[in-house]
Amino acid sequence: MHPNPIFRRTIEAESLAQVRARSFGTLAVSTKGAPLLSHVPFLLSEDASYADLHLVRSNPICRAAREACRPGWR
Repeated sequence: MHPNPIFRRTIEAESLAQVRARSFGTLAVSTKGAPLLSHVPFLLSEDASYADLHLVRSNPICRAAREACRPGWR
């Protein structure tokens, strides 16, 4: 069954409030080998345009990001 989106209403402010209250999620990264997943604590910015998060240096996602990032990326 595919529910019709017209009957679903999600209030953005409520969703963002729930995300800020939880401050914990799953980071998923696609790589050439296999997808990488990690549970991470994060802080959502005031305008919800980015999230600051913490990963330990030994996490494979850090290595994959380091290899994929271009100079000048934050």
